[in-house]
Amino acid sequence: MFNPLTPINYMTSISTLTERRIDDFYLDLRDYVALVFDGDPEEVSLDWNCVGATLSYRDDPHNIFIRLWERSEDHLNLPDMTMIVETVVFDRKLGTRHNPELADRLRKEMNAFSKWLILTARICGFKYVADPNMPPIPDENVPGCPIACLPLK
Repeated sequence: MFNPLTPINYMTSISTLTERRIDDFYLDLRDYVALVFDGDPEEVSLDWNCVGATLSYRDDPHNIFIRLWERSEDHLNLPDMTMIVETVVFDRKLGTRHNPELADRLRKEMNAFSKWLILTARICGFKYVADPNMPPIPDENVPGCPIACLPLK
């Protein structure tokens, strides 16, 4: 119920076009999880916020957390339409012994997913990819950005 005494914080919403692009990305990730990881697409989550959304998926060998931002509102000098790859980890189950065949399969899976991720981001209209865990990349980084941030080509 509306309380006129409660201060109202006006948040700028994202555009309808960006909403559709993020929805498309989300549906594509659900398909990828089902078809490639043989996982449950219901486990892929989509959480909206005032600058875009976050996507996440986690099962035994996979841990994925991605931010899709329409705008950064000057946070870290990130440009508009940036995909921020917070976490992408493919690892064997905890407590299992090292298995070279499994390690090789996960490495190939990670390579394929990385390529899919960049291609899907481009198709969905995102123009940059950023990694908050990496420093800027000399001669390629978006100027003024203190983290790794590259144009998607």
